[in-house]
Amino acid sequence: EDDGRGISAEAVRDRAVALGLLAADTAAAWTPAQSLELLFHPGFSTAREVTAISGRGLGLDIVRARLRGLGGDGQLTSTPGQGTRFEMRVPIRLLTARTLLVRCGEHRAGLPIDDVTAVFALQRGAGELVAGRPLVRWNGLPVPLEPLGPRLGWVHERTDRGHVVVVSGLDGVKALLVDEVLGEIEQPAVPPPANLAELALLAGVIVLGDGDIVPLLDARELVRTAGTAGETPAADLPAAAEPPSARQRVLIVEDSPTVRALHRSILDEAGYDVLVAEDGAEALATLDQRLVDLVVTDIQMPHMDGLTLIRKIRERASWDRLPIVVVSQYGRQDDLQKAAALGADRYIVKSAFQAEQLLAIVEELLER
Repeated sequence: EDDGRGISAEAVRDRAVALGLLAADTAAAWTPAQSLELLFHPGFSTAREVTAISGRGLGLDIVRARLRGLGGDGQLTSTPGQGTRFEMRVPIRLLTARTLLVRCGEHRAGLPIDDVTAVFALQRGAGELVAGRPLVRWNGLPVPLEPLGPRLGWVHERTDRGHVVVVSGLDGVKALLVDEVLGEIEQPAVPPPANLAELALLAGVIVLGDGDIVPLLDARELVRTAGTAGETPAADLPAAAEPPSARQRVLIVEDSPTVRALHRSILDEAGYDVLVAEDGAEALATLDQRLVDLVVTDIQMPHMDGLTLIRKIRERASWDRLPIVVVSQYGRQDDLQKAAALGADRYIVKSAFQAEQLLAIVEELLER
């Protein structure tokens, strides 16, 4: 969408008449919307000159053809003096949803990553009861805390472990208590079945690689509405185990705030001392200043990517045996081989990420 001069429907009609695409009497009866449809006609252009990048009348035609090939469509609207808007629509089943996968009891559910503000392990004493409603402190502020399982009619385990997922909406933020954060996935989302379409909390469903169908929840609706689980006694809230006195230190290098918070939560709850960096350059600066026992790094990051970071770590004799675990969205065999050749010890693909796998690898490498 732009806020320029807009497109003159009259000029489009005149050009179509000049090119012999439209009779003058027919053009005079056309509405502005009908006239703008001519811009999608193969080879039609209002440009007087053809350049290397414009004037051939192919752009919009190709875009619409591709969209319709996907079962969607494209539409153009324009108001002279105000601007032009081009809308592209594709079926929701073709959209890949970046989703935070969580577990509540025996069930799994997804939350849109874009609506997730923070993920952390619930520490001992973090939950409190105010006016009969549980709260948890996040960034120094009290946030309403609600177990997600009961909200969906599922059993909440209420063991001595739990994670908090802070989600944001138009009405503020809410902390959702889950039994386990399983990781971030990218899977196509499809509309909910007809018999469930009226459920306000359900934005769609996702079919996982193992064939299981999990609900994709509407985080904003979760924030807007209150469940019936708000009377949970603070004493029943999970509490993390006390960390050991001498903790091994892990450096997480990840530019995504959500993924960084997830990895930090998993490792912190397991008793590790966790440092974080947003890219390879910041990670090198941290390694120069702090003693680190293991590095967990992404590949695609700004300023300095993960492969460059691995190479620079291995170039330093003092870091030559520092264990490095890659957690990346790239899962092709050549990606794994390239990281291994540079000196990575283990490689985890984000689409198959599991907290237990990360912890097992970290424990194995630190025991070597």
